[in-house]
Amino acid sequence: MEKAAPAATAAGAAAAVPPTTAATAEPQKLVHEGWSDIREKPRGCTDVLFVLILLCTWFAMSIIGLIVTGCIKSPTLPVGNPYRLLNSVDYTNRICGFNDGLTTLPYGYYLPDQTSVCVASCPAATDYTKFVCKYDLQSKVDGDKTKLLGFYYLARSQCMYFVKSTLALNRCVPAVDTGVVAKAFIQQLNLTGINATAASRAVYPSGPASTNYVSNFWEDVLVLIQVIAPLGLGLATVLSFGYLYFLRIPGLLFVLVWTILITIEVVFILLSVLLFVLSTQWAKDGLHTHNEIVTMQTFASLGFAVSFLYFCTLLWIEKFVRLALSVVKEACRTVASMPLLVLLPVLQVVGMTLFLIPWFIYMIYLASSGTTVFTQGTNALGQPYTYRKLVYTQNTQYTFIFMLFVWFWTAQFVVAVGQCTIALACVGRYFTRDKSKVGNGTVLWALGTVFRYHLGTVACGSLIIAVAQLIRRFATYLQKYLRSVDNQLIQCLMCCVQCLMCCCENVIKFISKNAYIQTALFGYPFCKGARSALGVLTRNVLRVASVNMVGEFVLLMGKVLVPTATTFIAYLIVAYGIPSNSINYIVAPLVLVWLLAFFVASWFSEVVGMTIDTILFCFVADEEMFPVGQRFAENALADALADVPPEKHNPKVAVTAHDETPSAAAGGGPAPVPAGK
Repeated sequence: MEKAAPAATAAGAAAAVPPTTAATAEPQKLVHEGWSDIREKPRGCTDVLFVLILLCTWFAMSIIGLIVTGCIKSPTLPVGNPYRLLNSVDYTNRICGFNDGLTTLPYGYYLPDQTSVCVASCPAATDYTKFVCKYDLQSKVDGDKTKLLGFYYLARSQCMYFVKSTLALNRCVPAVDTGVVAKAFIQQLNLTGINATAASRAVYPSGPASTNYVSNFWEDVLVLIQVIAPLGLGLATVLSFGYLYFLRIPGLLFVLVWTILITIEVVFILLSVLLFVLSTQWAKDGLHTHNEIVTMQTFASLGFAVSFLYFCTLLWIEKFVRLALSVVKEACRTVASMPLLVLLPVLQVVGMTLFLIPWFIYMIYLASSGTTVFTQGTNALGQPYTYRKLVYTQNTQYTFIFMLFVWFWTAQFVVAVGQCTIALACVGRYFTRDKSKVGNGTVLWALGTVFRYHLGTVACGSLIIAVAQLIRRFATYLQKYLRSVDNQLIQCLMCCVQCLMCCCENVIKFISKNAYIQTALFGYPFCKGARSALGVLTRNVLRVASVNMVGEFVLLMGKVLVPTATTFIAYLIVAYGIPSNSINYIVAPLVLVWLLAFFVASWFSEVVGMTIDTILFCFVADEEMFPVGQRFAENALADALADVPPEKHNPKVAVTAHDETPSAAAGGGPAPVPAGK
């Protein structure tokens, strides 16, 4: 098996071999210093079988796509026709703009019975004297000078007057409020003296009334696109980096976190005091019973007890909170020193786009491969109409499930590649003493190492998540299917199943993310990495809890501050820098800016969150495997090691803790050699 560079496996594998003489100290130190030395360490491919399975899955998807597109003939799956979905199908089951006789009529215009007629263009204005009718009636209505024939056929749902429309998916969609149009139409009937029998057909059958808000919104977007994009994406990115530097101000994060923790204690004490004072007043006013007074005194006593326990807890977890603050600061430094980490989501989006293009095309063909069946229905006015639906064969239904599974697996695979790359880059930085050698090149090295050696591990973890997601979607479908059953017990049971599947999916994602970190640290395959990660988590429960608490608080603040600041700056520019007569609404563009900024802030949060988790695992590996004076922790992290129990200073603890021997570590890298001072 090919060997090469692990992630800075200075924390790399099992037993640590302490230096014995001064002559050997420097070479051992070089094992962990400098990228050239780190890259020379062996790292084997992991979980190769799952990469092959994923490639076979993509190949099977491609074969299915070639079958449904007609490139490969097969009796198992019918060939699809995307025009059946993209273009309107008229009441004769012919595709507008595609079938013979309709090539010059590409657009669908709906009649009151919710069937459509193919037309050359959509009406540019509302006109009650012009009608679109079924093909055999159009010439009759057009030749009627009295216009009464159009109203006659309108009452029979065979014609529809002109309604100002715009194109949407090759269909004519009203560009005006159809309710207003209907009232005006009834008035037109009354003015002409025509019997208002056709009034019931006045509402256009496309669905709920539409307004011009959407068109005005897009007009504003086009006018302000040069402001929205740079602010929503560019400024939000700058502010996100600024937020990371802001958190590194000495004492700032400490003050923020402890202010919140102490505020909670103060609130508990104030509530308890207020309850006690109120119970005292009740005891004197003679208006309350003894039970009411005792109840109030009981709650006051419970409040004091909770306040005392919370205060003791703060004293107990003080060192863990200090460690959490140090980890968060180190994560901020790590992201700032490797800005290319922030662009990893861009690469993930590119990867998903490359997959989605063929997948979406195949799904369009597959979705359009059903058999058209016409069914009679009744509209909101109680009038009969005909609608069509596509019926699929059993093979096609199974193919839909397979394609959905491929989507789940690929999406999680792309996410996992980013997580593993971030973890590997952070490991490389942590276990390099000379941090000046760390930069964007570290990210490129990490990405290359993941693609070369650990795609199998990534594919394995993402497969498990994809299976959980597929089961959850099946449970959702089953729940909707059973809604017709009038049984509250079944409904309650299905809700519990949904909740259980949601929890299982989140737990699997959590374990997988930590397994990738162990893979980055030691070169483990997925199952071994997941087992090792669970061991680290159980041995460091309070540390993990405190780091997660502080980390979530920091990330939440970023998700709130960055979009808010970006939107405020955008408001100043739009309100005072752009003529008011050039836009319709100021709120809609600002909402779009906020959404883009929130997307960028969430983007940063994902990267920083993964970095925080990786730094914590690196810290644990550092303390468990290296003796005092040879550890890689710096700054506040080094101070946090002073609280480590003496037994953890012994490198042999790592062997026992990880249940490994040097020979067992051969697949994931050599036994680590501690660096010299």
